[in-house]
Amino acid sequence: MSKSAAHRLLPVVSAALDQTRSAACITTAELTFPGPRIVYVNPAYCSMTGRTEAEVLGDSPRIMQGPLTSRAVLDRLRQDLDAGRPFEGEAVNYRKDGTPFLISWRIDPVIDESGLTTHYIATQEDITQQRRAERLLAAELSIDRCVSTLLRKAGDSQVNLDRLVTDIRLAVSDLVEYGEVTIVGSLRVGTDSIGFQAGPDVGGTVELEKLDELEGASTVGRTDGGRHWVGCSLSCRQRGIEGMLVVSELTVAELDYVDRRGLERATESGRRAIDCVAAFERQRFVAIELQRGLLPAAEPTAAGLSVAVRYQPGAFATRVGGDWYDVYEDDRRVVIVVGDMAGSGVQAAADMGRVSLMARVLLQQGLRVPDVFAALNRFCTDEDLMATALAVTIDKETGSAVVATAGHLPPVVRRSTTAEVLAICPGPVLGVGGHPRYPERAIALEPEDVVLMFTDGLVERPEELIDESLRRLAARLLVAGDDIDQIASGVVAGRLEEDPSDDIAVVAFRRLV
Repeated sequence: MSKSAAHRLLPVVSAALDQTRSAACITTAELTFPGPRIVYVNPAYCSMTGRTEAEVLGDSPRIMQGPLTSRAVLDRLRQDLDAGRPFEGEAVNYRKDGTPFLISWRIDPVIDESGLTTHYIATQEDITQQRRAERLLAAELSIDRCVSTLLRKAGDSQVNLDRLVTDIRLAVSDLVEYGEVTIVGSLRVGTDSIGFQAGPDVGGTVELEKLDELEGASTVGRTDGGRHWVGCSLSCRQRGIEGMLVVSELTVAELDYVDRRGLERATESGRRAIDCVAAFERQRFVAIELQRGLLPAAEPTAAGLSVAVRYQPGAFATRVGGDWYDVYEDDRRVVIVVGDMAGSGVQAAADMGRVSLMARVLLQQGLRVPDVFAALNRFCTDEDLMATALAVTIDKETGSAVVATAGHLPPVVRRSTTAEVLAICPGPVLGVGGHPRYPERAIALEPEDVVLMFTDGLVERPEELIDESLRRLAARLLVAGDDIDQIASGVVAGRLEEDPSDDIAVVAFRRLV
C-alpha cells in the first residue's frame, strides 16, 4: 500500500479503534524499563481499566499490573517480543480502584517499511466472568459426577460420604485458584440424620461464628497475624448440618480476587450433593434391612453339612431385589434352595418373601422339590410373577443327593482335584403356566466335596457369554481354599472387585466326613 493510500486510511483506522468493543492500547517499542510508553488507548480500554486517556498517555502499561500478575507470563511476553513474535496469554490486571481482573491479551509488533518495530498494539478482553463461569461449571460438574458415581457403587456409607466431602473440597480448590481449601469438621451418619461435626477453629487461630447462623452465605475474617481466609458454610440448622469450607492462607490481593459468589454457588451444589447422598444412604439402609428381614435370620445349619451363606445387595442403593436362599431340614432330608424373582425394587422383595415362604411351607408338608416347583409355578402364574429356583436335596440316611432347577443357573461342584459346572436338564422358570415337569438329577457327593449355589449376580457380565462366566467361577472355586466360610466370602469378594450392579446370593456347602 502506498503512503498516500495509508495516510487516507488513518482516520478510518482511528475511528474503528475508537468504536470497537475490544480494548486497544498502542505503545512505543522500548521494552527496557521505564518503557514502553502508552501513546494511544481507545474508549473500551478506558472503560475496562477505569482510567481516563489523560491518566495513561505517556505512562507505562505496567501500571495495570499488580501482586497477582504472573511473573512467568510477563517473562514469556518479553521473550516473544524480543524475538519479533506476537504474544498471546492471560494475566491478572488491576483497575484504577485496585480491583483485580483477568484479561485475554494479544500484542503484535507494528513494523515500518524498513522492517523495524516502531510500536506495539495490544488488544485485551476482560475474561474474568467467563473464566469464573467455566471454573464454576467444572466444579459443579465434578460434584455431580461424584454423586452419580456414589449412587451406582455399593460401599460403606461413611466411606461414601467422606469421599463426597473430599471431592467437594477438590472441586472448590479448582474454582478459587488461590489458598488451600479445607473443610472444617467431618461428615457423620446418624440413625436418622446426617451432619457435620465442626472443629473449634480454622488452623488453630480463627474462631468460627455459629455455623447454623451462616446459612450458606460467604463470610470473610482475619487473624491477628494478618492471615486472611474466606469461609462458606455447609451448615443448615433445619437439617442439623454444621461445617464450613475454608479457603485459607490468602494475601490481601488474593482475598480480593476470590470469586465469592462462585464459592457460594459451589458450596450450595456441595450441600445439595450431601443431601442427595445422605437421602440415598438412608434409603439404602432401609432397603437392605427390608431384604435381609425376608431372608433367614441366622446362619443356616444342617446335620451332616457345613454350610455358609452370603448375601450382597446390588450397587444401586434402593434396588432391593428378589434374590433369596433357604436351608430346610426335617427328619429325612436337607433341602437347600436358591432363587431369584424377576424385577427389582420393593415389589420384587415383597414377591420374593411370598414365594420363598410358600416354598418352605410346601417342603414342611413333605412335598418333593419337583412338586414344590410345580405348585410355585401355578402360584406365580396366577399372580403374574416370574422367578427361577435351584434346589439340592440330600437324603440324611444314605447321603445321596439330587438336584432340580426351575430355569436357574446350575451349581458348581468342586471335588478333590476338579471343579465343574453341573450339567443338568433345567425345568422351565416359575410362572410360565401349564403343567411343566421339573426333573431331578442324582449327583454323587463324597465327603469334602463342595457345592456352590448362587444367583446370576455372581456371574453375569454384559460383555461375556454365561458359559464363559461359569467356567471362570469354577476355576475360582478350585483355588478358593478349604474353609467353607472362606469359600463363600472369596467368590463374592472376587465378584465385588468387578463392581456388579445386581444382588448376589450364595450358598456353599459340603458333606462332613
